[in-house]
Amino acid sequence: MGRIALLWVALFMEALGTIFVWLDTVRLNARNPPAGITLGDPPGYSSWYFHSALFGFAILFLGILITGLALLLEHMEISRRSHRAP
Repeated sequence: MGRIALLWVALFMEALGTIFVWLDTVRLNARNPPAGITLGDPPGYSSWYFHSALFGFAILFLGILITGLALLLEHMEISRRSHRAP
């Protein structure tokens, strides 16, 4: 897989992870309105994706690691090219 493809995969994973973390934040904000705290989940927020902050963080972190791998591969390629040049 090329470095550009790795960067696109990483960008997609980071965006997806951010969405899952955001959905859990929406649920927590609905649970803690200014009028007072709601015990349990508010109605309409019981779906699995509203409880996916850990999953979203894991995807986000893997996307960051893949970005680091793509940058490492790019650095190694640049280093290899500069050592071959006379």
